[in-house]
Amino acid sequence: MNKNPLSTIEKLLDLVVPYYTNNHIIPRGTIYPIDPIFSGNFYNMLQWGNGYDTLLYSGNVCVLTEAVGSAYTEISVDVILPFMEVGNLLTIGDSNDTVRVISINEETRVLQVSSGSAPHAVGSTVTINAKKCLVESDTIVTSPYAILNRVVFRTNQPILVGATLTVIVSADYQNKISYVITEIVDVTTDGTDYIYDVRLDYALFNSLTYGDAVYLVSYPYYISKELTIPYHFSSKAEQGPFLIDYTSINMKDTVVETDYRISVYDTLGNTIIDSVTAPNYPIYYRDIDSSTFMFSDVLVGRVGYNTAGEFIGYIEDEGEFRCYTELQPQIETPSGISWEFDVTFVGNARFFVDITEDAFHYASYYVSGSNATITVTPESGKLMKGILFGIEGSAGSYIKMGNWKVNTKATTIKYSILSKTLEPSLWLGSGLLIKPLFPILDDIKFIFGKTLFNNGKVFL
Repeated sequence: MNKNPLSTIEKLLDLVVPYYTNNHIIPRGTIYPIDPIFSGNFYNMLQWGNGYDTLLYSGNVCVLTEAVGSAYTEISVDVILPFMEVGNLLTIGDSNDTVRVISINEETRVLQVSSGSAPHAVGSTVTINAKKCLVESDTIVTSPYAILNRVVFRTNQPILVGATLTVIVSADYQNKISYVITEIVDVTTDGTDYIYDVRLDYALFNSLTYGDAVYLVSYPYYISKELTIPYHFSSKAEQGPFLIDYTSINMKDTVVETDYRISVYDTLGNTIIDSVTAPNYPIYYRDIDSSTFMFSDVLVGRVGYNTAGEFIGYIEDEGEFRCYTELQPQIETPSGISWEFDVTFVGNARFFVDITEDAFHYASYYVSGSNATITVTPESGKLMKGILFGIEGSAGSYIKMGNWKVNTKATTIKYSILSKTLEPSLWLGSGLLIKPLFPILDDIKFIFGKTLFNNGKVFL
């Protein structure tokens, strides 16, 4: 029985890659689902099942159970959708026939609506096109050159950046102007409704006054609860830096544009990262386990690891040690982030470390038996490319290095999924997934049972 599956995979890859290339597999770690049952709230979206095979589908489409003629004011539907409300705009069939809901009879499933403009057969789709909201303060456009792209309005459900706000400009609801919400400037609540101050993608064409109706396009979306970042399965050690991801598989031919965003908070609830696009976004605001560097590229010297949980870097005859851990994907250094760690120097050695690859950040010179606490603060605005550190000194000298402690630790995450479609849609999806950026020894032991080390190579 093969006890080294990664080696087998590498050999198989060697058979198919060009002769002038080589490959090396580094295990990143276990994927962690942190919202497998979708514990938050759905809007215009419904689910069936839980976990990786959760079926998500549009919750904004029903069908006519009776045909209607032109200028109809009443429709019968097969189901009163959970998100059907008085004031909603409905689109009937495949046309642009748009009506407003005046009243809802849930027992008979009959809707009183504003006058329609075309006949429709039994089975025609009835789509919740938009939700009515009310303007809370005047925005007066006095000149075509005035750049007024802020709107304050009231709604009874939370909204997302990326949502579409529509202003109706004709009495029959056929003509409208749509804007994308690019920023939520402020949000308050009076205990019943939310009052949003939002910024739009371009300036308003016409004035809005208090009490005017504006409409939020009824795209399906989901907003999670605030979720705690989990521990490692293997040892209950804390997660290090990680990537955010999710899975989504369309079950119909139509491709649905999905806006997936996250916000990250520290222990006190302060926002660290606010509403960024999520897939494969790296979260570096975590401690880095010292065993991570056992999986680095050792350029010069050799590595070890002791029972106290310390990484060891040895200087050999070359008089130096070099170790490099690549960061993927690369992002600009977040402002103010730093890591602090303890180093014990044995022999004559000087330690240096760099993360942006633009300039080395030297620690002071330490002699045999010294202990030091080193703080690494990458220069803000530079690309975080990799962690390069090393030692310079006499052969036989070495350092022992503990875990890297981050100054501001991410502890909870909140995320949202916005699917930009009004068509009947169906897809398999997951909640939020965490993918560790770096492997640690505990993960490898958890999967393979034991590990052996020799000159920086990990044998499973």
